[in-house]
Amino acid sequence: MRHVPSGDVPSLIWLGELAAVLITLGFVLVAVHLQVSECLGQRRKMAAKAERMAYPWSSLPISDLLQVGPSFATNFQSGLRQAFTSRGLSPVEPDQVALASFLIPAEAAGTRQPRAVLERHGGVPPGSLGAKRALALHLQRLKREALAPMTFLSPDALRKSLEPRVRFAGIVQGVVSEARADGLWFLKHSTMDRNEGVTCYKGARELLKAWEKMKRKERGRYVAQAEVQRPFLMEGRKMVVRAYVITLPGGRCFMNRELLLKGHPMSYDPADPDPLRHVISCVKYDGVVSMRGTGWTHYEKVWPKLAKMMTTVLSHVEGAGKVPFALPDDTLLDLFCHRVVQKYQDVLDWMRWGSKAGALLYNFMGADIIVDEDLRPWLIELNPGPAMGFDQRDPQATQLRAEVMEDLCEFLLDPLLRSVQAATKSKEDRARWSSVRKVPMKTSKSEQRGFVEIF
Repeated sequence: MRHVPSGDVPSLIWLGELAAVLITLGFVLVAVHLQVSECLGQRRKMAAKAERMAYPWSSLPISDLLQVGPSFATNFQSGLRQAFTSRGLSPVEPDQVALASFLIPAEAAGTRQPRAVLERHGGVPPGSLGAKRALALHLQRLKREALAPMTFLSPDALRKSLEPRVRFAGIVQGVVSEARADGLWFLKHSTMDRNEGVTCYKGARELLKAWEKMKRKERGRYVAQAEVQRPFLMEGRKMVVRAYVITLPGGRCFMNRELLLKGHPMSYDPADPDPLRHVISCVKYDGVVSMRGTGWTHYEKVWPKLAKMMTTVLSHVEGAGKVPFALPDDTLLDLFCHRVVQKYQDVLDWMRWGSKAGALLYNFMGADIIVDEDLRPWLIELNPGPAMGFDQRDPQATQLRAEVMEDLCEFLLDPLLRSVQAATKSKEDRARWSSVRKVPMKTSKSEQRGFVEIF
């Protein structure tokens, strides 16, 4: 039997102790690593949950939301007020910042608008987004004029397009072919909407005569637009598709899954310029018929095309980070004066309300589109103040609009309410927000309703 020298015993004991220490240290490091990984995993889960709760917002000013309380402001007589009150929100008191607001720009113009944490972007001049001249210029800058029917901004431009041109091989027809020139043409006021300020003519030359009879100052307020050839018909009538779109600063676009299809009061006839056949499509007029887009046979094919069109038009707007989707109107002076007044008002609001007012901004609009027989969409108009009210003559459109307003609240407002409910800890906060109903997370992704992000 081999004996270990007495001098080697302390060394072996030291090595054994070192090994034990190293093993213990290894276990400690593994335990720490597992604990840190678990903590990081929990933090990631919490961050992911907070992101899901806040979507579509990247972050929410929780302290400001808690401070203002469950309140709203609107001049909108539609299902929106019911959507607000059903969530437990109450009208804002005078001279206070509301949690959310929805104001019709045209009706609020010239008056002091109530402010809110969540509000429509006030930096966009009323009418600029829907101005037909501005939209045409915007499409020209994007080199996407083909998304809209052929459009002319002046009588001179239309006249030159009709004149024959001399080329090396001889005289050829102008930009507008004779067949297109003899079709239907529309003279449209740049900033009027809801079928107002639009006249229809049989032939571009007839339109040109009427346009040139106007005073020179008036001419610049109109655009000329050719008819979409071979339009898709609904019950034999020309059909207009209304799509509802939400835009956020930075160029993000969201479109509602539902569409409103509107048919003109009289049957389609390309030889008759009667406005009841080609112009009138707003449901406020007698004889206009409507139906849900999701009930349309071609919905599955057309909706993605509309989404692609809206992304192309709205996500490339210059200066989207500061003034979302503000298109330059006819006069730069008007736009400049509006910006100066807006900046001055922003300073006053900041001094009075701090950073609460306008912390979260959005825009809501209706896009009017005509689809041809090839199921190709043509952008006709963008409306920053689409009609969303009640109409006894068309209960279908009224119901659809109320659903869109509910979708808007579910999309933009409910994330605020969920985050506030998760953040209310004190008795004071719980008492202030006790009237607000519990807002669950939306789990179903297969619904045919609601706003979805488009790319």
